[in-house]
Amino acid sequence: MPDAKPRKVNFAGFLFFAFGIRLQAFGGYANIPPMKLKKLKNPVKATRSVIREKAISRAQTRILLAGRQSSEFSESELETIVKEEEDKLYNTIKEKGLLAALALLGINLFF
Repeated sequence: MPDAKPRKVNFAGFLFFAFGIRLQAFGGYANIPPMKLKKLKNPVKATRSVIREKAISRAQTRILLAGRQSSEFSESELETIVKEEEDKLYNTIKEKGLLAALALLGINLFF
C-alpha cells in the first residue's frame, strides 16, 4: 500500500461555510474570492481581512448616507468608524454562532 499524502484542507473556506458567515451579514459566500482565501495560509488572518474589508465598505456607505465625504474626516475618525463597523460584524457572527450551537443542542430561545 503506497504512503497516502495528507489532503490539504481549506480551513478558511470551511470556517466561512460552517459558521454561517455566508448569510446576509457578509452579502453571501460568493462575494469572497476563493483565491484570496487560498493565498493566506492562516485562516484567522483570512477571516480578519475579509471582515476588515467588509467593515471598510460598510463605513464608506455609512459616511455617504450621512451626506459627507470621507475626505472630511481625519484618519483617527475614519479608523473609529471602521472599528465600530468591525465590532458590529463580530457581534453578528457571535450571535449567529451561538444560535447555531443552541440549534444543534435542540434548544429554542424563540417559543
